[in-house]
Amino acid sequence: MLCPFCNSQNTVTAKVCYTCGSPLPQSVPAPAHTGAQAHPQATAHPPLRTANSGPTVNGFTSPIAHPVSPLSHAMREGTGVRAKVPTLKSKLCCHEKPVTALTFATDSILFSGSADGTVRRWNLETNQPGATFKPKAKTAVPVTTIALSPDGHTLVSGHEDGQLHLWNVHGGPASCKLAGHLSKVSALMFMTEGQRIISGSSDGTVVQWSADTGKRIKTLASGSEGITALALAPDNTLLAIATDNGVIQVLNLRTEAVDWEQNAHEFWAASLAFSPNSNALVSGGYDQMVRVWAAQTGFKVQAMRGHSGCIGTVAYEPIASNLQHKSSGRLIASGSYDGSVRLWDSWTGELAHTLADHGTTVASVAFAPVGNTLATTAREEIWLWGL
Repeated sequence: MLCPFCNSQNTVTAKVCYTCGSPLPQSVPAPAHTGAQAHPQATAHPPLRTANSGPTVNGFTSPIAHPVSPLSHAMREGTGVRAKVPTLKSKLCCHEKPVTALTFATDSILFSGSADGTVRRWNLETNQPGATFKPKAKTAVPVTTIALSPDGHTLVSGHEDGQLHLWNVHGGPASCKLAGHLSKVSALMFMTEGQRIISGSSDGTVVQWSADTGKRIKTLASGSEGITALALAPDNTLLAIATDNGVIQVLNLRTEAVDWEQNAHEFWAASLAFSPNSNALVSGGYDQMVRVWAAQTGFKVQAMRGHSGCIGTVAYEPIASNLQHKSSGRLIASGSYDGSVRLWDSWTGELAHTLADHGTTVASVAFAPVGNTLATTAREEIWLWGL
């Protein structure tokens, strides 16, 4: 049986992948093998350790309650979706127009971008704003997306006019302006080494930039359909691209070839995020659906329905643990035009929690690095939830 996540071969009776520990579809028959000798993969791994039988949802068996690979048991043991109900801890308000983007630097430092043209730094220990970053312009140009470098020293903001600005997060002036997109910057991210930036725009292009010089390195993709979202796999191998015709492409950054393509959503695919282990990709769309895909193959793993509006933002919780909190990388947060935020179990597709009505479009959701806090947008406010 082929794993839809990593494409490795497993035995017929395997419930989870021997290689990556991901759940296997029990409804897919194993490929036939000829001859009396067993397939070599069948004896290439140590015996499975078993637990009590658990439920099967959408053809997938929960790896928490079924045989699990020795390679992944330590990571998955005791990491079920939390039963604790999220609580609203505080609301931050300082922007003059709706907040459009959020990103955490640490568990106590948060950055927010707004339609008022500014990016603000927040100290979550005091819930007070710190430095404000704003391009020099006669009129404020709305911030559409933001990203922070891996070392936490540089911030990049994307704007409605197609420009990008690099900032010293310690309060210095913009180091440079990146111009090249013809219309709104819809997505931004730093490569994991911190030297390159990838941006997507509604002009249909995906561009790679030098974070040091601000110069364009190359165009990774170009087409007639506007780019609505991007996601970079944490292992830096795959780039997912969503467009306003509902298509998702996954680009192999080593070969710069398209690994797979799916007509993922009706009308447009609005949001993307990779799982912390790079094995899964979640997407949200105009069709009000949240879908989980095998990152390597494009196999649809889950489809979650519950929102009544376009899903404009999605995020995976991190894999993290400390004395007070433990998160498994299993939970997905989705924010919608219907004003709600929903938390989903990505392994079973079940709804874990629905957060209070935000009263407006939820433009961005973000998990803190340890996973004990979720930040969501509500007009000019930022809501902080304890998990």
